[in-house]
Amino acid sequence: MPGKHARLAASAAARWMECAGSVEAAAGKDRPTIYAAQGTFAHHIAAECLSHGEAGRGQARHGVARQETNSKPEDWLGIRTILESHEVSCDAEMVTAVQLYLDEVRGQHQAGDQTWVEMPLLEALQQVDPDMGGTADHVRYRPAAKLLRVTDFKYGAGKFVEATGNRQLRIYALGALLAVGKPVHTVEVCVVQPRIEYAEPVRVWSFSAAELLDFIADLRETAERTRQADAPLVPGAWCNDTFCPAARDCPALTAKQHQLMAARFGELAEYDPAALAEALKSVAAVKAKIKALEAFAYAEASRGIVIPGFKLVDKRPTRRWRSTGDVIEWAQEHAIDPYAPRELLSPAQLEKVVAESAPRGKKAEAKTVLAPFIESVSSGTALVPDGDDRAPTDRQVTADSFEAIPAANPLNF
Repeated sequence: MPGKHARLAASAAARWMECAGSVEAAAGKDRPTIYAAQGTFAHHIAAECLSHGEAGRGQARHGVARQETNSKPEDWLGIRTILESHEVSCDAEMVTAVQLYLDEVRGQHQAGDQTWVEMPLLEALQQVDPDMGGTADHVRYRPAAKLLRVTDFKYGAGKFVEATGNRQLRIYALGALLAVGKPVHTVEVCVVQPRIEYAEPVRVWSFSAAELLDFIADLRETAERTRQADAPLVPGAWCNDTFCPAARDCPALTAKQHQLMAARFGELAEYDPAALAEALKSVAAVKAKIKALEAFAYAEASRGIVIPGFKLVDKRPTRRWRSTGDVIEWAQEHAIDPYAPRELLSPAQLEKVVAESAPRGKKAEAKTVLAPFIESVSSGTALVPDGDDRAPTDRQVTADSFEAIPAANPLNF
């Protein structure tokens, strides 16, 4: 797992680079969730499929026994295992997600490329700081273009992961640059996140390798702060984005929660917009504390701890077919069509179909044939911090945004 032996794991960079005190506050509190275990299994399957037939066979990854014959994601369908005290299995959704990641990685291949699957970065990153480490899911070096590409597989569906400006990926890129030890002009970092429905599953950020030199200085300075006895706890969006194990009892988060609960705002009362802005900044951190507390309580109840006033119950049951084959056979005997109406594939789904039929190295280019038929339309507006990359909208909801409704005639019933 990324950063398993590192005090400053690259996978948590967004947290410890903003909140130096979180490193000590979170020590010993990390309890892997079922979602983390599912992600670990998906990564294991992806690595096995990419590494099939290469050197190093016969070893185990992530604590999962190697399956010698399972070279395709569908070969893993239905396989179960125990990871971090959780039972996980490979279902159809996991197969689809892993396959998209494999398609992206393999689709980028060109003759002469050098590749690494799950490249360990501990030794390389310790050249920057002795506490730093991580593992890159996939690294590609293209000598002809002096191009280094780091691809990160994100199986999670709950939190969108941006590629541009991503600190975790920059650390991976830096570690890969040091580990490869070859001249690099351009760096590409790529996020493959198949289960985020509202965004493109593949996102790429390209930048000059020279930019990593300035980043080294930032990393060293930030890493040093985490070792200070009075390293500050700084609440923010990173508390939730990185699922900080210390969030449930963090004193800085508790203080933010009290401040937020004491604030009073309303349409009919005068208020200070600056105070409203400060309250909004606290929302993400307070949400992180609440989610962490709920997750901790659920984990405790799941292992038999009695929490006064609460109980663990089965979720509301949903009906499903015992055997789809039997239902289809019954429907056909009674001249009933058991299938839903056909629906047009989404742009992402149709792009995948087009890419599957394209030759290796041409998959990304093949998708462009659909570009004339695609448009991007916003579903509305959202209130976000100024640091967000999107330009501010010129749309505001006013009385003119609604159609006028004729006044009713009180005598016309």
